[in-house]
Amino acid sequence: MKNKKNFASQLADKFEVGFSKTFPKILEILMSKEEMKMVLALPSTPKEVARRLNESENKVAEKLRDLYMRGIIIIEEKTPEGPNYNITKAGIFMDFILFDPRYDKYGEEFLDLWKDFYKETQLVPVQEENIPSDFRVLPLEETIENTRILPYEQTSQIIKSAEKIAVQLCACRKRERNCDAPLETCISLNQLADYVLKRKMGRELTKEKALKLLKNCEKIGLIHQTANNDHPDVICNCCPCCCAFLRSVIYYRNKAAVVKSRFCPKIDPSKCRDCLKCTRVCYFSAMVKKEGQRVFIGDNCYGCGLCAAACPNNAIEMVEVFPKKHIPPGEGWCPTLVPDW
Repeated sequence: MKNKKNFASQLADKFEVGFSKTFPKILEILMSKEEMKMVLALPSTPKEVARRLNESENKVAEKLRDLYMRGIIIIEEKTPEGPNYNITKAGIFMDFILFDPRYDKYGEEFLDLWKDFYKETQLVPVQEENIPSDFRVLPLEETIENTRILPYEQTSQIIKSAEKIAVQLCACRKRERNCDAPLETCISLNQLADYVLKRKMGRELTKEKALKLLKNCEKIGLIHQTANNDHPDVICNCCPCCCAFLRSVIYYRNKAAVVKSRFCPKIDPSKCRDCLKCTRVCYFSAMVKKEGQRVFIGDNCYGCGLCAAACPNNAIEMVEVFPKKHIPPGEGWCPTLVPDW
């Protein structure tokens, strides 16, 4: 008979992180053996899971609903036979657990496990160049001419077009604990906001308060990132020392971990005074100091616009370097459905 460790290992394989030594330990904390058996039976409806496991449909439906509310599983679609449940990507699963303050009861050791898991999975493998990252850097709006920027590249337009907005704790800063940047900075939109509020992981924001939050994040040098498609459902405000994507790029040189914005700085030598302020705000080592002068390394640039915003002489202009098709069509970061119950 299989024990809990066997099921946890099997479930780690299902999440496609079977190589991780840490992930099964996390699963053992989060789930009972019986719950793992149900999750292993997915994707499916409660009726089909009950048939496979020879259990009562009502019992299975109630348990799957509970697993959904705990962030273990998502709803992929609604069918006449009930919700079709499934697991999500391991990285999204990590966020859906860490967003939830109810897991704080497990303490620092639980966060340390997630920190170890991140090191195993996010930093070691270099993402294949032909598979774009789930996330993309958003340029600072003030540094781009409105005529050249798309609505889903503008933080203000993303917020203004949203029907529902929520804010929750940053899962990355909660996991890493490397800085004193504010935690409540992760903005969810529309269906994802409904999900966050359904699970009571965050609070609803007005558009005005969301825009104010973004401005405050810009003032302290955080970088905006969003889902790498034309229907963004999240705006993260990221620090280089904790962010899953930025850390991978900056400290481990996994350049494909996040997609660059469509813009890049163009420097006017006649205006540049080599004050080096741009080098002090650049996280990506694109603007660097060499022999007392500013040097731009274009390959390192991710188009965040922090350098242009910091320049006191208006010597830096953000110019379009990638076409509109650089941003693929899509449905947000995690299009999980929200149930009626």
